[in-house]
Amino acid sequence: LGIERLTLGGALVLRQEAEILSILNKFDQINLNISYDPTSQNFPEKIFDAVFNSSAINFNQFSNLSGKVTNWPLDIMLKSTNFSYYSFERISQLYENNNVQVDLSWKEAIIKETKLFVNKFIKPIITVHLKYISPYNISDSNADIIEWRTFISKNKDFDFIIIGDDKLPDEITNLSNVHYASELSLSCQLCLVSNSTAFLGTASGVCNAAFFSQTPFVVFKH
Repeated sequence: LGIERLTLGGALVLRQEAEILSILNKFDQINLNISYDPTSQNFPEKIFDAVFNSSAINFNQFSNLSGKVTNWPLDIMLKSTNFSYYSFERISQLYENNNVQVDLSWKEAIIKETKLFVNKFIKPIITVHLKYISPYNISDSNADIIEWRTFISKNKDFDFIIIGDDKLPDEITNLSNVHYASELSLSCQLCLVSNSTAFLGTASGVCNAAFFSQTPFVVFKH
């Protein structure tokens, strides 16, 4: 990946695409050729561990690959003027051409830990990710805290689980049916989305965990 910076959302796209390819081609492992300049960049260890090491498919990271390998994306794709490693287009084509399910595959240990957390709650849970970063402008896709507080407080039949590390104001966190999933690793927080009744959030890379699941979701983009 020498063209685009590896992000959480982008990594989830790559993982889902690779998992579909592994199913269709019966691959037992996927090799990721990640290129970066070690003199000016740090390897994105946290993202790689949270996204790829939590997959039921075995992912390996290489800086250079040689020998007999199946290359993807294809050269003709890479030459496209609109090419992006993080585009949903190739996943959509794989689905349309092969009718394969779009659903991230998690390691059993991740699923087990996530379900132990879910079982703490009696009411159905809705996983929530709210973007809330300085200067907290709604026009920058930050959450409208007043609207979210009103909505959550009116839906007492659900527990709302906050994932991600954005620190939300007391107007949200003091509600009795709001809980943080901070005790879980990032991998388990992403997996939590697929073990929830629904997902709600403001547009961000975390939302890709919902897009690539069987969980109903609504994502807001201001």
